[in-house]
Amino acid sequence: MSRESDFEEYRALILRCKRPELDKLIKSTDLPRGGLKQDLQLRLISYLDQEPPDAFLNSLNDLLLRQKNSAG
Repeated sequence: MSRESDFEEYRALILRCKRPELDKLIKSTDLPRGGLKQDLQLRLISYLDQEPPDAFLNSLNDLLLRQKNSAG
């Protein structure tokens, strides 16, 4: 999978995450943590567009795998 398609999948994941999952993701960043769910989603997507550290991408991968395993 290409990096751009990975990022598209990450963006879709962020948009369908529940609030507790978003809170866990945002704790791994230096972004502000308060606000509505939509605010957190926008911050995380913007962060994703700025070449985030591998630790953040690993957190997204873990969440993606957990969701795929629970659906499968």
